[in-house]
Amino acid sequence: LYIESRRITEYSSTQGRDLHVQQFVQELLLGPVTNGFKSLFLQETRLESCFLQGNILYINLSKEALFPDVTTSATKEAVDLLVYNIKKNFSWIESVEIYIGSNKVYENLV
Repeated sequence: LYIESRRITEYSSTQGRDLHVQQFVQELLLGPVTNGFKSLFLQETRLESCFLQGNILYINLSKEALFPDVTTSATKEAVDLLVYNIKKNFSWIESVEIYIGSNKVYENLV
């Protein structure tokens, strides 16, 4: 694992938690800014939806997330890293449910 610093809008009560988490996820999907680091998913991967229900985060990624290449992590690894980063930065999120093309993936993620 490698660390990169990113700047996103600081959370405020007027902004809402949903938007803050969504900005964070979109930033992760943009990929690394450091040469030599791998992206989680193909650059074409889009965040189709991202919302909180209670302390559970639901993320739906476009189908491009299913097609890793040499510049990206394998899909299972990418999903695990996405969940890890979210839970590390938002400790109040109890679980993250990931969907790709509206199909739930890897149901046993913590």
